[in-house]
Amino acid sequence: MSAFDFDFEIYSLKKEDYKDLIYEEIMLYHDEQSVKQYMKDKAENPEGILYKRFGKDRIKKKFKK
Repeated sequence: MSAFDFDFEIYSLKKEDYKDLIYEEIMLYHDEQSVKQYMKDKAENPEGILYKRFGKDRIKKKFKK
């Protein structure tokens, strides 16, 4: 798993989104299956798993190209 993964900074997220992301981060340190899923998702989505989840519509304006 990547030591620093800050993809969340480029998206306009809601409070519930942050809660889900924090929970998923915690699970990476307590559940081997979560780590395996994280590594699989990272390999299948080099642009970032959050891009798959939130899409380009929720990217903050300053990060849009």
